[in-house]
Amino acid sequence: MSDSRVRRIARDLLPPAVVRGLSARSSGGLVFQDGFGSWADAAAAAGGYDAQAILDQVRTATDEVVAGRSAMERDGVLFDRVELRWPVAGPLLWQAAVHHGSLRVVDFGGSLGSTYRQLSSLTDRLDVRWAVVEQPAFVDAGAGYADGRLSFHPTIADAVAAVSPTVALLSSVLQYLPDPHAVLADLASSGVEAIVLDRMPMTDAPADRPAVEHVPPQIYAGSYATWLLSEPLLLATLPGWRVLDRFPGIEPVGRTTSGVAFDWRGFVLVPE
Repeated sequence: MSDSRVRRIARDLLPPAVVRGLSARSSGGLVFQDGFGSWADAAAAAGGYDAQAILDQVRTATDEVVAGRSAMERDGVLFDRVELRWPVAGPLLWQAAVHHGSLRVVDFGGSLGSTYRQLSSLTDRLDVRWAVVEQPAFVDAGAGYADGRLSFHPTIADAVAAVSPTVALLSSVLQYLPDPHAVLADLASSGVEAIVLDRMPMTDAPADRPAVEHVPPQIYAGSYATWLLSEPLLLATLPGWRVLDRFPGIEPVGRTTSGVAFDWRGFVLVPE
């Protein structure tokens, strides 16, 4: 995939980070409207969001964590204790062990370094290079949080050139991309030895299903195009890769407005 195409995808990387965090706490209030014929139809029906307001909220939350006034931030939502996501931490630590204490990560859609900080108690003695791929505004803001271990990049190609990653992380991101399979294919060809996917709404249907995710107005006024991803299709995107592990997401089982059931899944994928 060309670098310019990756840049176009990165600009539409994902809907607001705060919505990804809220889904972990209040999925019952989210509404997934389906019945659309294509991603373009869903995107046309979605209301969008105030990107600057979301960035400001994530940056404020990140500052609270960096200053030590809060234990953890996930997608703009503050927590009073760190909630380690062991299905994600495990394969990253495995890669560090394989490479004798060296951990090289490309974190696609990694906000301002949320997961990097969440895992810092496990990785602070490792040789870490963690490259976040994000929207341009997040990349610009991320410059203030780069610390020699954490860096921010507008494309996969830039991140790969910077850190030579052995593992790719995508948490609650793929479903918000216009072409998630192109991004997966690009990461699979980047030289990584493992891909960790987390918090994806999925079905066992043969095809992805476009939808619009509506956030309750009392929480945040917004609606976003999303996919209910097909597990068979996702795995078929990566020939030559196999599932090393699969695990549930942190969100409850959901159902679309037309009654289609879905749940949230995660995978660790490795080359055959």
